Amino acid sequence: MRKAPPVLLLALLLVALPSLVGCNSTTLPPDRVALNTLQSVKASAEAAITVAGTLYSQGSITDAQKAQAITLYKQIEASSKTAAAALRFATTQGQADLIVQDTTNLLVQLQKLIASFSVPKTSYRAHAPAWLIWSPV
Repeated sequence: MRKAPPVLLLALLLVALPSLVGCNSTTLPPDRVALNTLQSVKASAEAAITVAGTLYSQGSITDAQKAQAITLYKQIEASSKTAAAALRFATTQGQADLIVQDTTNLLVQLQKLIASFSVPKTSYRAHAPAWLIWSPV
């Protein structure tokens, strides 16, 4: 069994992080819960853009794909700042959730984009010992 590349493990973490860090709580005020969600979205977006940078430096994605990732990342940054400012006026959890919804939707788009990048698979033959490789005669 081949060990998964670290980039793919990081990409899997991107999917789980927002739900783990930004979960709702009845003990915190709505704006605090939403700010926690925005912080986890920011951390996930930073991890995603790091993955894109790593893939780019490895030659696994094109300039256009890198530009798409950067554009989405910048949209997340702008949306996050706007949402953080608007949260001062949220009085219910429902209002706070609506305020951060656009930012979390952008993160999902960025995650899907990173996941869609076709990363070339290294042949197992390049790393397997000669005696392990079976070839028909």
